[in-house]
Amino acid sequence: MTTYASLNPYWRQYFAQHEAQGLSLEEVLGDINQLNLKEPGEIDLALCLQMPKLRFIRIWAPGPVVGIENIPLIPQLRELIIGSDSFTQEHLPLIAASPLLNNLVIIQIPFDDLDALNDSPRIKSLSLVVTALAPEAIARLTKITTLRISKPGSADGLGGFGLSHRI
Repeated sequence: MTTYASLNPYWRQYFAQHEAQGLSLEEVLGDINQLNLKEPGEIDLALCLQMPKLRFIRIWAPGPVVGIENIPLIPQLRELIIGSDSFTQEHLPLIAASPLLNNLVIIQIPFDDLDALNDSPRIKSLSLVVTALAPEAIARLTKITTLRISKPGSADGLGGFGLSHRI
């Protein structure tokens, strides 16, 4: 059984309020349906496997993200926003393998191509905040039905999604 004391410093800080309220970690993890991971520090995504209701994860943290291989094992994950430089081209097949993931947002991660997303069982909506991406990389996305592309720095914090196209 995982306890607050056994968590790494990132998760200890993230759940400090719940611990102070006297809630058990098991109870807290069982109720989480979304995570907004933005504080500096090492994030180990293995803990997400203990969150049976987790449907939405936003990862903006300026620090290492480990356990990325656990993403396709998060049973209820429907939406993922990634904006951390810990994600690389090699992680796209892992993300694409998520069985229920249908919405993916990629923010300023320099992927050369997105072909691995064509192997996804469910991803239909893709939003990209990029400085450059070859048009042929976009053209090869045959299963995506909604595509949003924008440049970094737009007013809404997610890049504005200034260009939206429903395929």
